[in-house]
Amino acid sequence: MGAEKFIANGWTADLPGGWEDRSMITLAGETDASGFASNIVVTRQTVDSETSLEDYALIQAEMMRNEVGNLQILDERTIEMNGVQVLQRLQRFSVGEGQIIQQVQTYFLHGKVIFAITGTATLESFDRSIPAFKEFVETFKINEK
Repeated sequence: MGAEKFIANGWTADLPGGWEDRSMITLAGETDASGFASNIVVTRQTVDSETSLEDYALIQAEMMRNEVGNLQILDERTIEMNGVQVLQRLQRFSVGEGQIIQQVQTYFLHGKVIFAITGTATLESFDRSIPAFKEFVETFKINEK
């Protein structure tokens, strides 16, 4: 049996035996007056069959709390998007000299893989970034192997 193929943005390679695809793709948008570039990050992680979207999102929130300490979850809900149940979260935290960062996260479960899409911007730029975040999430489709 051949090696599993790792397919990314315009390139392909064999995934080494025993390795797992935990790829992270970053898209950068407009840089605001503070020098922060709004961005979209897509990650993927294989989970066991017992892990739900809610479980995974809870683990991610705890990791963020441990990292930034001042995480505020402003909203969290499960919705249907493109015929699939997804969990969406809106959160905010501050970094450095009080710069406030806001994120919208969307979690998709496909088999045993969770895809997390995180749109991040400063609070001042967040509303201007929403259309890009929304377009990306609404057009996100998981390719079948």
